[in-house]
Amino acid sequence: MGLEVHEFPFIGYQHIVDEDAYKDVPLEENMVISLEPTNSIPDTGEFQIEDQFVVKKGGAVRLNDIPHEIFEV
Repeated sequence: MGLEVHEFPFIGYQHIVDEDAYKDVPLEENMVISLEPTNSIPDTGEFQIEDQFVVKKGGAVRLNDIPHEIFEV
């Protein structure tokens, strides 16, 4: 969605003092953000499902339609 793998603003990171990239910044309408929660399945491994959202007044709109179902291959 951007020019780099990870770009400012970051969401969900622990607060890191004296680092501008991690300062608290309110989200503004039409910003695009990516949420990448890490999921763990015991004895199998970890994976991330990445979703992109555009921030809108009162909420957000999901931009991708990747299914969230987990299935065994």
